[in-house]
Amino acid sequence: MKKIVLIICLVLFLITLTSCVNGEKQNIIFDSNGGEPIETMMYRSGSKLENIPVAKKEGFVFSGWYSDEELKIKVTEDTKMPANDLILYAGWDLSLVFFGNFMDTDIRILIKLFPQEKDSTRDEFVDEIINIYSTFHDLSTNRENLPENSNFIENVYSINAQPNEFLEIDQELYELLKTAEEYKELTNGHFDVSIGKIIDVWKSEIEYKLSGLEEKTITEDEFQNIIDQINDIEVVENPFTLEVIDDKYFITINHQDVKIDLGAIAKGYATQKVSDYILNSGFSQFSISAGQSSIVLGENPNREENYYLLSLENPVSDSFSNRNYGYIYVKNTSVTTSGNYLQYVVYGDKRYHHIISPKTKMPMHYYHTVTIIGEDAGLLDAISTAMLSMSPTELDLWLDEYQHVLDIEVIRFNYDESITTNLTITEFMDKLP
Repeated sequence: MKKIVLIICLVLFLITLTSCVNGEKQNIIFDSNGGEPIETMMYRSGSKLENIPVAKKEGFVFSGWYSDEELKIKVTEDTKMPANDLILYAGWDLSLVFFGNFMDTDIRILIKLFPQEKDSTRDEFVDEIINIYSTFHDLSTNRENLPENSNFIENVYSINAQPNEFLEIDQELYELLKTAEEYKELTNGHFDVSIGKIIDVWKSEIEYKLSGLEEKTITEDEFQNIIDQINDIEVVENPFTLEVIDDKYFITINHQDVKIDLGAIAKGYATQKVSDYILNSGFSQFSISAGQSSIVLGENPNREENYYLLSLENPVSDSFSNRNYGYIYVKNTSVTTSGNYLQYVVYGDKRYHHIISPKTKMPMHYYHTVTIIGEDAGLLDAISTAMLSMSPTELDLWLDEYQHVLDIEVIRFNYDESITTNLTITEFMDKLP
């Protein structure tokens, strides 16, 4: 009996001690700062503030609870309940997420903005992003004319339809075409936006096979038909003339075999414009994904030292377990990949893809992919296309001359499935650490 009484007394003592330590229950009042309301909760004074609910607000990222209105004192797992009621204030980071389709590419942008930013800023950002991409989509397309209500003068489609005509064009298109011609010279003619008719011949066969109506493999007759068609198309040395007269911009296509195709530069060029707009607006934490081939990255707020971890897709593997051949950590840079693994047909034992050499009028078979790391997404878009047509010897010589001048790094997945890297800062990893 004495033992039972002793145990009861001990339990009562512990209950009393716990009550003294943790104190009386107090209210936590949640001020969600415009988010969804949260009911008041009760915690004992002295106890840790565990299992506090996460606040929600559409278009924003919850950054935590704060015990002051100025959002300077953040609640942590070690914060204890005071001996009085407590008001907690929700902190928010405005996260702008944008999805769109321009230039036949799905665009995804994530921008982490300053805390407590107004909704109007988000709308302004979206409007300007849409304006930039829409501008170069409308001007660069070679599939359709400008919309009837367009403020632009001509686009690539209408220019291609009027060879040997002296045409006024908008400054934006002039500058894009001028840049393309500069990259043609830079790459010794391996990048050429004037060979659209040759590209069309190859793409027509590739798109037909990829439509599901046929196998990817083409016959000898089909291959020879392609060769016959491209042999009839001339690669013109001086395909078009650009002029500026009295602050107006003009173009003349100089040959009937010329068809301008900006597919290998317009997307990267526009994406770089968007990146510049984001950076010039004072935001450093962002990512832009323009399809699988063109990525622009600022800083990653969710990883140590603000790096992004990028995986490099294996272009010859169908296995999920072997889907990546390498990894890189990058920030404040652009990463562009050109390759033969999405749009191609098979003839013999080789892939005939959509990236055509202006020198041979053929897809080349030196690499499965070329990945470039550098500052300018438009430049990377163009020269990654050019590199896919350069032999290893020619590419090595070109890199000797231009790699440090352009401040670029290159990773090649060669046709024999070996890997060649030309890296200065970035570390290539064939497996995750």
